[in-house]
Amino acid sequence: MRIEKYGRFWAVYDGLEILVCITVYKKGALEVIRRLTIKE
Repeated sequence: MRIEKYGRFWAVYDGLEILVCITVYKKGALEVIRRLTIKE
């Protein structure tokens, strides 16, 4: 997963380059990645 600037927002893409979500803050994008990649 990766984070990329998307205008004035932040976009989260998965490993296949598919857009997962757009967040207002970079901290939010990092939290999305953390929650999606959590190991149980």
